[in-house]
Amino acid sequence: MPPTWKRAYAHEGVFIPYVEGQEEDYHSDYSIAQDGFLLVQIMRKGLLVVQSVNNGMLYFLKTLRKVGGTGVEAGHYEFTYDEPPDFRVSTHPDAIATLPDQPPFPHLALYQRPSDRRWDLYFQYYNGGTIEAFIERYYRERTKIPEHFIWHVTVELCRAIAFLYYGDSFNVNARDDPVVYHRDIHPSNILIHYPPRGRGRVPTAGNKSNAFPQIILCDFGESALQGDDPNDLKPGQFEEEDEPADFEDVYQLGCVLRSLCMAHILFPNEDEADPNNNIPGQLKDETQEWNHRPDSRRLANVNLVGPAYSNTLINALRNFEWPGQENNLIEEDNNRDHQPSVQWVVYTLLPLARGQVRAYTEGPHLAGYYDAMDVSWTKPFEPMPYVVDRANDNLEADLRRDIQRHDFEFCGMEYPLPNTTRPLPEPPGE
Repeated sequence: MPPTWKRAYAHEGVFIPYVEGQEEDYHSDYSIAQDGFLLVQIMRKGLLVVQSVNNGMLYFLKTLRKVGGTGVEAGHYEFTYDEPPDFRVSTHPDAIATLPDQPPFPHLALYQRPSDRRWDLYFQYYNGGTIEAFIERYYRERTKIPEHFIWHVTVELCRAIAFLYYGDSFNVNARDDPVVYHRDIHPSNILIHYPPRGRGRVPTAGNKSNAFPQIILCDFGESALQGDDPNDLKPGQFEEEDEPADFEDVYQLGCVLRSLCMAHILFPNEDEADPNNNIPGQLKDETQEWNHRPDSRRLANVNLVGPAYSNTLINALRNFEWPGQENNLIEEDNNRDHQPSVQWVVYTLLPLARGQVRAYTEGPHLAGYYDAMDVSWTKPFEPMPYVVDRANDNLEADLRRDIQRHDFEFCGMEYPLPNTTRPLPEPPGE
């Protein structure tokens, strides 16, 4: 009989120790950091996924630095304000504009200030990936994103905009905090989260949260507050804008929602068999794929392929379309004037979308009802801890650049032999 191994796998990882900062924060739980963190994933320079040694939970760690000059000159992980935009607009009680500590906003679990110019922000980890990756999964399957999910995202993003512009009461005249302009509402900045299911049997109708997961509008790094010094303004999605404007958020909201309706349509360079899919003679000809969509297409044509979206959805989102969108930029001339107002988003689109979601979720449901609407097959696997590559001659220099620290340590990590496997997830009905 073969021996039973207590530990079956091991590799070398990276430990990030706790260093007491300069902050006087009475709201954060510092037990998260007291035993340090393990590096899990380097998403990009200054943005990591880490695991708390103390509680075992994952966090997004965003490292930001205060610099001189103007906001336009500052990098994405640099800022010229007294505090970083991701803290000024956050769920922390000391934020200038405090967000509700619940979806659709990201939970700031902890912040530290290791030096005068550096801030470390620890946000809750969300396990469903981005809307950008979600769209890509459906695109690769050549399958329409379910309409219920598009309405659900509409509700959550409209709720976010309603709070940013109007506050708790959705009444601008009753708002205490200044108006917040997000300025970077992009599919890569919208996260999905599937909350862990509680104990007990799965309901006969299925797991509702797998059909209607949490939607989180994150990354306020380009955000601005009403009354900010224009010199501190970050570029956002429109680098030529010298002051924040609500058309930026409304237009970007419309781009996200229209893109969700187009995930099943192949780009011309991938669809040689369908001559009707060619887009000749226009500036946004989809040679840049999602950088051209959704303005490259009209919603009136998305139902030519696959099951049809409802007229209610198509007609609602057509309000974001504008004359000449195939050949022009929204920020040029008076094109922005063709975008709906924030008031329309909050007082017309949001109630409509809520009614649609309510129609899906209210009342008793047959067995398997939510199973047929399940979108959790797109959920990525949980990230594994970072593996040190000793063959990299620039290993330590690369880690110092990406982690933005010099005091990390290499450590051994061991794992037990897995005793279960599960099949790869597939879309419902496959």
